[in-house]
Order: sequence, then C-alpha cells, then structure tokens
Amino acid sequence: MNRLLSKWVLFLAFTPLLSSLYAYSQTDEIYHERLYYLCKVWGHAKYFHPTIAEGTINWDDELLTAVNAIKDADSNEAFNEAVLNMLNEAGPVPITLSPEIEIPDSLNNNLDTEWLDATIFSEEVNGFLHDIQNNFVPKNNIYVDEAWSGGNPTFNTDSLYYVGTSYPNESTRLLGLFRYWNIINYFFP
Repeated sequence: MNRLLSKWVLFLAFTPLLSSLYAYSQTDEIYHERLYYLCKVWGHAKYFHPTIAEGTINWDDELLTAVNAIKDADSNEAFNEAVLNMLNEAGPVPITLSPEIEIPDSLNNNLDTEWLDATIFSEEVNGFLHDIQNNFVPKNNIYVDEAWSGGNPTFNTDSLYYVGTSYPNESTRLLGLFRYWNIINYFFP
C-alpha cells in the first residue's frame, strides 16, 4: 500500500512539471514555425520588392525588429501584425501594367510560391505577398551582383551589414541563417 501511495505522490508531484514542459515545447514549436515563415517572407520581399531591391531601406534592420516582435507575439494576430509592419516599411508595391514576363523553365526551378497561401498568414499579409509576386519586374537588386557580365551571382553587399562579436545575439544569428537560406532557395541552380 505504501508503494502505491508513493507512486501517486510522485505522479502528482511531476504532473505540473511535465505539463509545463509540454506547454514549453508547444510554444517553442509555434515560435519556430513563425520564424520559418518570417524567413520566407523576408527573402521573398528582399528579392522581389522593388523598393528593397533599390536599397532605399535597410531590410536587415527591418528583420531584426520583426524577429524581436515575433518572439513576443502571443498569437497569430500578433505574428501577422509584426510581419505586416515589416512589409509596410518597404512601402506599397507599384502596380505593373506591362504584360507578365515569361520565365523559361530552366530559370524557374526554385520558384515555389505555394507557401504564400499558408494558413498562418492573415488576408492582409497574404494580399501583400501576392502583390509583390504579381507585380514583380526583373531589375537590378542591390543585394545581388554578377561576378562577371552574365556570370554567377555574388552577394558582397549582403555581408556589409553585420560586423561584430564572434558570438552575436539571437536576432543577428537568425539574420545570417535567413540570408543563407534565401540565397540557396532563390539562386541555387
């Protein structure tokens, strides 16, 4: 009987601990999902939004601000508000009146845009992302250069933003990860 009682006492003692660990893992999972979509939104805007391509705003700073806001977001509404605030810093996308540009299949391998319709996004964020996609006109981008005329892309200006300690804070580490992921996503042949 004492043995059964001690098992119940242990069970009751550890139940709050286990439930708090489960809640923490759920919160952590949600945060990682939000970071995943923030990475995709940030890269999509970086390479397709004309104002960002011109270099008139520091898109890295906007990401660092958004990461901090998303870390504090306690709901999907707060997440969408942080994403929308970041996108609004780039300004509205000019409407393109020219006919849609045909991209050869050989250059269209990496252009997976199904994620634009993810259920995590509000209608407003989703509309902004589709505006960027639908009104894209290829032109020079401050973040991408050519090694030689018609050659491989280089990303030298992308590395000028951050110079600091050997162990940067979380937001800056995420900036490096997001840069790398989006370069591979959009430019790996």
